[in-house]
Amino acid sequence: FNKYSFTTIKISDFKGLCSGTSLFYEYLVSNNLIDSNCKAIYDFVELTRKYDTWEWKTKYNDEMPHELTLLFDSVGCDDYIELMFQKLDKENMKKFSFNELEKMLIKNKINQIQEKLFNYSKNIYYKKILGLKAGIVFIDYEYRNDLAEYFRQNNFDMDFAMLIALDYGTISYRNIKDNINVRLIAEAMGGKGHDKAAGSHISEEQKRELIKVLTMTK
Repeated sequence: FNKYSFTTIKISDFKGLCSGTSLFYEYLVSNNLIDSNCKAIYDFVELTRKYDTWEWKTKYNDEMPHELTLLFDSVGCDDYIELMFQKLDKENMKKFSFNELEKMLIKNKINQIQEKLFNYSKNIYYKKILGLKAGIVFIDYEYRNDLAEYFRQNNFDMDFAMLIALDYGTISYRNIKDNINVRLIAEAMGGKGHDKAAGSHISEEQKRELIKVLTMTK
């Protein structure tokens, strides 16, 4: 629903679902602010779009968008921006690719994540929430999507994951069973989001209460 007359809603195009990055790229190209012939930039935008829309997993079975995100997590926001400025030279007509150092950073990050996910999986609190079985875990915010995918791939017995990141003051909700709409769960908790991924904020008082309740029993 578009409630602003000066905006246009675009959900998808011939490539698939749109993302903020792909829409901004389209705007830059249409206004001659960027060269559409630059292959590296085009590839970067498409990799980012595939990860943002999760089509890297659901449609293309392409690991490279995920690897780009792992590189971001590995080097941090500021260094990632500087690195992309270097890689996305406006004269670069070659395909976007990773060099050997970047590949090593990605591999190390994958190993780190796998160890983290295994440790998280040993500390799940199961609770009934709104009639559904929730798997509740205290996590570092950056692992929320990876942990949800880990639960799905390994058939954990839960309807949805409730991932609490105390450092960010947020709860992320991810459906583990396809028929579960976590947006409705998040809205009941004062949050918002999408059918498969949503979130809500928690107050300092709620943080203290969550710790008390969830550490009493599994």
